[in-house]
Amino acid sequence: MSRPGRSCGVWLVGLCLTGVSLTGCGGGEKTEARGRTAAGNTFPAVVLPDSCDGVAPAECARVVARRADSAAAATELSRLRSRFRTLMAAPGAEPRSITAIGTAEVDRVEASSVHPGALRAVVPVPELSRGGWSLGVSPVQVEFPVAASGATRVIDKSGVEVAFRLREAAATEIKVGGGVALYPGAYRGGHIVQRASFTGVEDFVVFEQKPAIEALHYQIDVSRVPGLRLVDDVLELLDADGAPRLRVNQPFLVTESGKRVAARLSLTGCAYDSSPLPPWRRPVTAPGTASCELVVRWSDVSYPALVDPAWESGSIGASAHYDHDAFVLPGTSGLIMAAAGVYWTCTPQSLCDTAQNNSELFDPATKTFSTKKFFVWPLIRARCAQRHRRLGGGRWRRQREE
Repeated sequence: MSRPGRSCGVWLVGLCLTGVSLTGCGGGEKTEARGRTAAGNTFPAVVLPDSCDGVAPAECARVVARRADSAAAATELSRLRSRFRTLMAAPGAEPRSITAIGTAEVDRVEASSVHPGALRAVVPVPELSRGGWSLGVSPVQVEFPVAASGATRVIDKSGVEVAFRLREAAATEIKVGGGVALYPGAYRGGHIVQRASFTGVEDFVVFEQKPAIEALHYQIDVSRVPGLRLVDDVLELLDADGAPRLRVNQPFLVTESGKRVAARLSLTGCAYDSSPLPPWRRPVTAPGTASCELVVRWSDVSYPALVDPAWESGSIGASAHYDHDAFVLPGTSGLIMAAAGVYWTCTPQSLCDTAQNNSELFDPATKTFSTKKFFVWPLIRARCAQRHRRLGGGRWRRQREE
């Protein structure tokens, strides 16, 4: 699902650019070389659909890219958008129904020049402008597999890179409808949908009925990830200095009735940091292996339902905030906390003007975010003892009481 606030323009993308500014709206074989892990598991570098039998991976990708656009896929995606919707609203506005699968941001797919057998998602970078700055380049590059059983790859401009594949997915060939990737019936008869953007990729899985085990098991390649951190159901993929370059946001499910249910993340087969301390400028916990398993679990959900894990850049805020608080945390080498404020979402069970019960930390030195949930009401009370003033360009700084 498009994170609340992106289409409305109250996004924290500006933090990663201007301090704390706010902004508006191969060889004929199906499986090539494998990377063996310490645990003896293998991660397939390339998986091709049956339609590419006997075709080299690079040529297969070129052929599949040419025939990927599908009117049938566009029709099916439109149907899914109408089925899975939630209620959202800006503060003071009437709630409106928003589809869980956001609009397309991909212009086209083309054969990857780096990884044979993969398709590069060509995504235009929005020209967000405030105070003379613009985003310039996309922080990540997304590559789709030509078959659902292959690996989706997210590559950060820092060099940190992750590839993930859903276990038990079928070798169903990719179809593209309106810029969104669809693998029809690829997971136990349900669709897999991947929506790429300039911030990463959302990996939707459709369940038409309750599965025997309410979980998704992803095999992830972390051979290009110096460190891992899993806190509050958010997996951060760190560079050698502890900056979160990529992350997996806390997953959630959307039912046909519009209910949104949070899911849980767990990691097995590799080492990771679980400390609530900020990740920057302290030793990272190396995975210790090239591949491990990420599990998404949930319960108390009515079906049909749509599961949405998102793999995104750490240089973009994970949450949308409006009328929030942003200030420098003392004793943290300049870390900035963005907390409270209004979450741009509305459901029958919550009000639009409810203060958001989470926070994000931003490190101006690396221009990256780290998410950490905590109860913010003490912060809201404490900020009454402070004064804040807004500076030019949307920057905020703490001002002591005179």
